[in-house]
Amino acid sequence: MSPDRFNECLLHIRWTPINLASALQWDLSWIEALETGNAEVPAGLATWLETLAQPHFSPATNHLPAPGVKTLTTTAGSRFDIRKDSDSRWEIFDTTTGRTVFIGGKPYFDLPQDSADTLADFMNSVGMVPDKDTLH
Repeated sequence: MSPDRFNECLLHIRWTPINLASALQWDLSWIEALETGNAEVPAGLATWLETLAQPHFSPATNHLPAPGVKTLTTTAGSRFDIRKDSDSRWEIFDTTTGRTVFIGGKPYFDLPQDSADTLADFMNSVGMVPDKDTLH
């Protein structure tokens, strides 16, 4: 994905690099490097951004899709999902084990709902695998 396409996708989903860094809990300087072309956009992230941006425009006309046109599909049987872990906080859990997801030693809990939902969608789209010690 080119830096121009990366920025175009962010524009169509109405996100800034700060929004993306916050949603994915990634370093803002790395997101800015993607934005300027100083780092290559990973294929999984590119696919995810294209999928998020797709319902917002038609590449041929640069207009919103016609009413009733379904452009985004959901996949049943996703590995990761979210659930409440307190009154207003959410966690990402592994649907195969029911356990809170840990990736790289980091637990994905105590998150705002929008961040948890965005992260779970991203994890599913790139096929992330949780830490082995959380699989039993």
